[in-house]
Amino acid sequence: MGVEMPGGMNGYQACRALKDNKATQNIPVIFISAHSKTEDRLKAYESGGDDYVSKPLVVEELKHKIALALANQKQRNELAEKARQAAFVALMSMRGAADAGVVLNFMSEILRHTNLAEIAATTLRTLKMFQIKGAVQLRNGQGNVSRNSAGACRMPY
Repeated sequence: MGVEMPGGMNGYQACRALKDNKATQNIPVIFISAHSKTEDRLKAYESGGDDYVSKPLVVEELKHKIALALANQKQRNELAEKARQAAFVALMSMRGAADAGVVLNFMSEILRHTNLAEIAATTLRTLKMFQIKGAVQLRNGQGNVSRNSAGACRMPY
């Protein structure tokens, strides 16, 4: 991209517009200009430029810089994909840990209960946390308890 451009917008402004647009922000921009002062180069980099080649143009240098810009872009894309994958794995790990916490809490609670109705209620509450509708029937030597999400129920034996 040239620094001097027709139409009122210079290369720095055009580069900034590209980098501020989500659809074009990852396109590498190499400035090619007769402006060779350090402040010109710095302004190009500050506007989002990836590299700067001064005129007179040396074709081999430009080819090398294009190859580097494309290789860097490929690496950035690969790193972004790895970051997305890592975020997904972290989210799944957190979800698994949360699920394990619910199960551990359930086990801790039912050990404290002294009657079948409390155990049935805790079981149904825990199932609800996993968005599961269910029914529970518990029996001991003193009787049985049948419950579902709506409350008491009659279950066939």
